[in-house]
Amino acid sequence: MKALKYLLIVVSSVIALGIFALWYIGVFDQMELEKRVQPAYVVAGVTFKGSYQQIGPLMGQVDSSLRSIGINCSKAFGIYFNDPNTTPESELESYVGSVIENGDLERLADIKSLELQIDTIPEGKSWVVSLPIRNQLSYMIGPVRAYPVLEKAVTDSADNVALVYEIYDLEASQSNYVMLLEQ
Repeated sequence: MKALKYLLIVVSSVIALGIFALWYIGVFDQMELEKRVQPAYVVAGVTFKGSYQQIGPLMGQVDSSLRSIGINCSKAFGIYFNDPNTTPESELESYVGSVIENGDLERLADIKSLELQIDTIPEGKSWVVSLPIRNQLSYMIGPVRAYPVLEKAVTDSADNVALVYEIYDLEASQSNYVMLLEQ
């Protein structure tokens, strides 16, 4: 009987730890789906061809390059040009980096000297899912949770998607998964 009691305690503890771990990485976080106008962004970054799971270090390199010239960005971004469900990993294309804040726009020449591409993400009506950033795993769990909800919203509304991107607001600890709609 004692062995059964200890086994029950161990099993209950493992289940409780598992639930806590899932909570900690954000599996149970509340998702906000809304259709709203997203602002325009000026961005600096690099293009990449390959697995979307390999872009984290590239974002870090862009951030480090910008910081080396005194530009401290509080938002990172990723633009994803292919559906990873239908495109081979080796052919996935993305453009990733940092959002250039208004105060740093006069330094575009300095940014170009870093050999970063400068572009804009246009303003427009979008479907957006927002999730908190709790830890590094949030960057992996977020897309798995957000994109099915976004795809359903687009399908149900019969909207056409012009661009898919993510904005990582590091100060607010929030990821925004965005499907910009054709105007």
